[in-house]
Amino acid sequence: MDVPRDGEPEPGQEPPPVPQAAPREPTVDEPRPQQGPSPAQPPPSPAHTDGRPPSQPTAENGRRSPVGPPPWAAPGGPFPAAPARPHGPPAWQQGTSGPGYQQPPGWGYGVQPSPPGHGQGPWPYAAHPASGYGPWAPQPSQPRPLRRGLGLWLTAGGSAFAAVVSLVLCVGLMVVSIQDGSTSPGKPERPYDSSWYSSADPIAVDIQDHPLYDLSPPAPVDCDVPAFDASSAAEWESFTETVGPCLDAMWNPTMAELGLHPETPSYVVLDKVPPEMEGDDEEGWVLAYYMDYDLTITVLVPSVRNLLPYPNMGDERIWFALLAHEYGHHIQGQTEILAESDSVGNSSTSDNEFLDSSRRVELQAECFAGAAFTAVNGYGADDAEFTNRNFNADSADSTSHGSATNRVHWFDSGAEMETLEACNTFGASKALTK
Repeated sequence: MDVPRDGEPEPGQEPPPVPQAAPREPTVDEPRPQQGPSPAQPPPSPAHTDGRPPSQPTAENGRRSPVGPPPWAAPGGPFPAAPARPHGPPAWQQGTSGPGYQQPPGWGYGVQPSPPGHGQGPWPYAAHPASGYGPWAPQPSQPRPLRRGLGLWLTAGGSAFAAVVSLVLCVGLMVVSIQDGSTSPGKPERPYDSSWYSSADPIAVDIQDHPLYDLSPPAPVDCDVPAFDASSAAEWESFTETVGPCLDAMWNPTMAELGLHPETPSYVVLDKVPPEMEGDDEEGWVLAYYMDYDLTITVLVPSVRNLLPYPNMGDERIWFALLAHEYGHHIQGQTEILAESDSVGNSSTSDNEFLDSSRRVELQAECFAGAAFTAVNGYGADDAEFTNRNFNADSADSTSHGSATNRVHWFDSGAEMETLEACNTFGASKALTK
């Protein structure tokens, strides 16, 4: 990438240890620094971290853990090498430079959940979907305030773009809060994070006029989405083993129409908070994240458990939508949309432009989630409404992931689309991506 961040090595240099601290989402009123993540302001209420996934997740229950730590977690060794892309650019990209990604920054962001009262109880600490919920028990303790510091985050939102060295994408879900001024009631917003790195030049694509948008949405597939105990890591294992192939079956024909032969992402289920997160500010907030450099979707069950006291959060349809959103980032990565969106964000001259790029990435993944949801045979309009209400509606707004109203809009747009143009957030008006 063009400008290395503080604490990140120049290409070819060994990365120094990265402080274990948490950036926050930049506000729209302050200029972006040229180096390093945006300076954080300690919020008076619980806030989420930079959203980065655990530095070296440990696979539980025999599942594969990520190949290597992402750059921001490397204890001093070199960044993990980007895997080779075996198939080369598809037909619609012939004549461009070879494969490689420059991913968008991580963006630190958070929203203030609504306070207790008016039929709502205190909030747990781990998810984006947020609607107005009634009282619940037990009541979790308040999380510690966030520290200020440096960090590179992806899951759906970190605080800075990084130097390009290796291929890493993490898109995750977590609970967040900011200082004051939540604009809508409900559970905490579910942010995602994203970061990309590459030593190669990105393939040139037009994210406003991508060939993907000309295609039909995923065709319906027979997928028996099972009811399961979302507090159980073993049952999450079974759930991902069922849902993963369904998502592949939905999206692989679409990718084939583009001349792509995508690799299948694998799923990692962690039943314990990784040591790197224990006692740190991000503990308990990351629900799930996607890493592009090794094509994994990781679910952190301890964080999921924090959401289950809310009404309806044990419903399997909500967790299918969670995985479908993460898979949406996989589609963005396979089609180079993530790489190009990084280029757009990295050329921004203000936080407003930077956050606009973030929102368009995340809202498109939400649209892809809606498309995948209605591709499940047996899921109808009532199922989509239930899921969107519990997943998005009445949640707090986010400057980096969009307002609750717009998240609802894009999920619905995906669920009702005729072509994937309906998910073209990069060509949408600012009113629909704020």
